[in-house]
Amino acid sequence: MELSKEQLQKELEFAAVQQNTGICETYSYCRLCKELKTKTLYLNSETPCADAYLDLQEITAKLKSYKENKEYIKIAVERINLWTIALNSKDKDKLAELFDSSEAIDLGMPRAEGKISSPIESELQKHEITREMVKMWITREQSKLDGIRIEVNQLKRIFKKLKEEDMFIIECKCFDNLKWTDTQISYQNKFKKHLDESVLRKRLARIKEKIRNLIKIEENLK
Repeated sequence: MELSKEQLQKELEFAAVQQNTGICETYSYCRLCKELKTKTLYLNSETPCADAYLDLQEITAKLKSYKENKEYIKIAVERINLWTIALNSKDKDKLAELFDSSEAIDLGMPRAEGKISSPIESELQKHEITREMVKMWITREQSKLDGIRIEVNQLKRIFKKLKEEDMFIIECKCFDNLKWTDTQISYQNKFKKHLDESVLRKRLARIKEKIRNLIKIEENLK
């Protein structure tokens, strides 16, 4: 069962109180909230900790899907180009090939049962449906592509502002999905420094917070 923000806020506060043996009334029990006080990101919210927690979860999801999204952009561009060429072609067979090779769910129009039509009428209908559906595919795919492209380009800009060591940790944990022990070894081989797993975990959390703050700054500038 998914928690509401209010329930999540209470759980986070309870966990912090247990850890720090104190009562939180000013949202100053953890470093994250102290940082939020200076950034004034969530001070007007009734659930500042939950908002911050969910934001960091969203950052994690964006980082995890970054490589996959980059690959999707390449495939989507090629797919849209293929559909556009077929749509603009005078060769009706090109559209028919797209129609025949597409999943039924993509067509969006279930076939009527028991309908009787001549072969010529059927072919004409098939051709017209194909043109309309290809136009729909292009519009739908372009819309999705535009959204993913914005997210990927935003992360690209932010990555340029990160230190090399921080970017390496992101690549190991978020892009390549390495275990912490493997990340630790790779980091040591790359930078000739030994960092305990706990230190790497905390550092990745701080990197995500920095990315979140940079995203918020970009959004506020719009």
